[in-house]
Amino acid sequence: MAAGLGVLRTALVIVAYCIVGNALTIVNKIVMLHYPYPNVVVLLQCIVTIGLVRFGERFLPQITGEVKPLEWPLIKVWIWLTILFFVMLLSSMYALETVTVPTIIVVRNLATLVTTVFDVTFLKTKITAGEVVTLFAILGGAVYYGYKDINFHIVGYCWLAVNVFATSGYQVYVKRLVAVTKFNSSTMTYYNNTLCLPFLFVGAQIENEFEYLGAFFATSGYVQILTWVSTVLGFAMSITGFLLNHEISATSIMVVNNSNKFALIFINEFLIAHTQTLQSGMACAMVMAAAAVYSYLRMKGK
Repeated sequence: MAAGLGVLRTALVIVAYCIVGNALTIVNKIVMLHYPYPNVVVLLQCIVTIGLVRFGERFLPQITGEVKPLEWPLIKVWIWLTILFFVMLLSSMYALETVTVPTIIVVRNLATLVTTVFDVTFLKTKITAGEVVTLFAILGGAVYYGYKDINFHIVGYCWLAVNVFATSGYQVYVKRLVAVTKFNSSTMTYYNNTLCLPFLFVGAQIENEFEYLGAFFATSGYVQILTWVSTVLGFAMSITGFLLNHEISATSIMVVNNSNKFALIFINEFLIAHTQTLQSGMACAMVMAAAAVYSYLRMKGK
């Protein structure tokens, strides 16, 4: 009975994480098309997330649990993860300004490869020959996709490369910190978003984004609503992401995160723009299929 409930809990967390992640990607893409100031947008997302965490601690403690206050010994341990979190968020937003959603999905699958390397190197995870073959298939498909991408943008791809390494490092490092700090998901969300604020303020200042705050209120009501929706989705993404880290391995998280993107690609093609040629679509399918096979092999080996 307990085992069955555990499987159900894991399944529900995975489903929630996928739905929220897909929605956040689409909403962020639309927001970046109309209000391309990523530091300010992420700053708003972090501030709302902090407020929602505090609200939950005050009025829904049975759900959120206790939120540990900021303490210097814990900050010193957590700050390096926050830096990865900051780089991961900003690189994704900057990439969304210049590349398509399918491109982000395909290239992010390389994070599965990089995360596996980190897993094997630092967490001593075992890997089979079949898994190695599927990882090379992901790599080959991603390279061919980039070659055939009709919307290729070198700056966007550079930001995606930064995102891949930041995401991979984050997924592996957070597993180690969870074991050390014993933080619950609310405390981890609170620390990540609070410690991000100084970096985002500096980034917005350097990019002169505060000068364009007034432009936000000049955008359509539709964009303003989506921006605020993105702040709530950012909070939900933080919570479900940390819950997922308690449930499955770092590499499995990357597989879950990328394998469900089939639906997101179709949503993007219908809601935002048609961006795929036959060749790029085939490469995209190859990457997605290889990720699915890799996921199956990982589950089979456990």
